This record gives sequence, C-alpha cells and structure tokens, in this order.
Amino acid sequence: MKRGDSLRVFNRVLLFLYALAIAVASASLLAAHYSGATQWLPSAVESVWPVALMVAALLLIASIWLIISTFQRSGQSSEMDGIVYDGPDGPVILTYQALETLVLRAAREVPGLRDIETHLHLSNETQSLSVRLRVVVRPNVNLPDISAQLQRRVKEYIEQTAGVKVAEVGVVLRAAPLLTPAQGR
Repeated sequence: MKRGDSLRVFNRVLLFLYALAIAVASASLLAAHYSGATQWLPSAVESVWPVALMVAALLLIASIWLIISTFQRSGQSSEMDGIVYDGPDGPVILTYQALETLVLRAAREVPGLRDIETHLHLSNETQSLSVRLRVVVRPNVNLPDISAQLQRRVKEYIEQTAGVKVAEVGVVLRAAPLLTPAQGR
C-alpha cells in the first residue's frame, strides 16, 4: 500500500468516526425529546428546542449520508481513470486527461475551428474510445467538409499515437456569432 493510499484510508476512518459521533449525539437528542426525558430542561431552553431538534435531525441525516459514503468506492481508482494495458515491463495506464489532451491536439490541427470542448467515454468491455466534440466554427466554412475532416483527424491521431481504438467521433457544430461592424473594429 502506498503512502497516498494509507492516507486515504486514514481519512475515511476519521470521517467515519466523526460522522458516527455526530449521528449518535443527534439520535440521542431526538430520542430524549420523544421519550419525554426533556422535562427537566429550564424554560429558557424550551424556546430554542424546536430549532435544536431540526438541527439534530439534519445532522443525523448528513451523518448517515457520510457514513454510507465512506463505504462506497470513490470511483477514482487508476483502472477507472483510463485505459490499462500490459506494457513490456508492467501495466501502462493511459489516463482520461492524456486522451483528452491528444484529442484536443488533433482537433486544433483542423483549420476553421474556434472553441473546442471534448467529452470522452471509454468502454471497458471493448477498450475503445467514443469522442464527442463540441466546436465553434468560423464563418464561411463548409460544415460537412470540416466535420468529416475533424472526425478523420481525431480518429487517426488517437489510434496512431495512443494505440486506442476509436469507436466513433461525434461532432456538434456551432456557428461563431456574427460581429457587427462596430464590434469588428
């Protein structure tokens, strides 16, 4: 186990214990109220008692949620962050961030584009990548040509550079806003 992993485990245990203590305190306060054990409270406290009960109920709900979340997987293990394949000297992980950078690099080589947003989906079963690009195109660009060029360039670049099969490259084209003569100056 690496140091980062042990720290994560320590943080989870600490969060669990803290949430458990808050849950027990909140549940005790609510139980005391509903069992009638609060009759001994001074009258000055009775005026804030409804607020205290609401806060205790909210803390109990939040604590239960935190306790449950400490037992759930974070979804951020290295195997889920990208594609894992066996290299000559051990496993290699190609992360989402690396794939996204490669997609953006390939898309920026296509002339006529302005803003580019990427959305990636990795299929763990087929070890293939689906790419969705949202791009803003410049005026007077042939949309079918630029979308075909963009799809072809991204697919070829990712498959050649990363060795990852690209199942599809979806493209959403948006036109650049037209500038008025006053804005163009």
